[in-house]
Amino acid sequence: MQQVKDLLSLSYIVLKGVYNVFVVSNYEHFSFLEKQIRALEKEYGAVLDASYQKRLKLYMKIAALLIDAAQTLRNQRFSREQKQLTVLFFGLTALFDDLLDEHDYTQAEILGVIQKIPQRNILLEYICIGLFERITALKTDFQWIDTWQKVIHSQIESQRQVKASHLEPSFLKQLTFDKGGFALVLCLETVFGDQISKAELDGAYQAGGVAQLANDIFDIYKDAQAHITTLVTSETDMNQLRQFYDESVLKTMQLFGKLPFDKNNIRQVMLQYLLVVTRAFVAMDQLQALQTPTNPIFELSSYQRKQLICDMERLRNIKKSLQYTLTWIHFLPKK
Repeated sequence: MQQVKDLLSLSYIVLKGVYNVFVVSNYEHFSFLEKQIRALEKEYGAVLDASYQKRLKLYMKIAALLIDAAQTLRNQRFSREQKQLTVLFFGLTALFDDLLDEHDYTQAEILGVIQKIPQRNILLEYICIGLFERITALKTDFQWIDTWQKVIHSQIESQRQVKASHLEPSFLKQLTFDKGGFALVLCLETVFGDQISKAELDGAYQAGGVAQLANDIFDIYKDAQAHITTLVTSETDMNQLRQFYDESVLKTMQLFGKLPFDKNNIRQVMLQYLLVVTRAFVAMDQLQALQTPTNPIFELSSYQRKQLICDMERLRNIKKSLQYTLTWIHFLPKK
């Protein structure tokens, strides 16, 4: 009976997700963010490169899914202010990353931008500062809390991944979870302030870390070509990585299962979460299949692009991901 309920819930979540991703994210969230950026561009007499629009739209889709998940978990609609804070935060994140990745800003320069002090007088940092100002205008009691330092530190540390000869697995595990985890924690602290509990933030950190690892799994070929060392590109045994990923997903579900919210709401959110992270199960199946009894070592340089890239638009892979989702929901603690 529960499996039927989960299947019906999953169908509803998929339809709701499609609506949020293709309608809400474009016509509500992106529309609001674009107005803020256009105003800043007009103020500084310059226009961001058109390539940023695609990235911003992607981040608005993530924002739409996060807002829906948080509303479901807490059984409470976001206020207009909370929606705008979330949108501004994700828009800022999309642009902020480029200050590090493309412009190689130092930690001191990043801290300067956060304090709304221009460092190199380029449009991108002006836009970032402008979005910071809009966040602080919406949330007047906003504090530049410790999590900002952790986010910046993890981003600075990630620069060590480029053309690295060797990085310890323990370092890469910590960095992966810090990058994804602290970013999500910071977003929730920005939106909810002291209304969010440590238990929720612990769950968010774990969920964000798993999402970052899932992203790295799908980016294995791209990262290898760019000579970026991740936990995935450096792995020589995909079975071992699969075990770590499985354990990490399970830990997330356990943390959320202990939260003091309605269990049906938690189950709904975990179904949403699993729809995302089980995609990486399918990708891991493909990578694990490259290891055989006669070739037990995963040698990244030996494989072709088509062997490493998992096409999640294929019906077979979509079906496998949905099957994994329905299987894994049973690991959620019962009432």
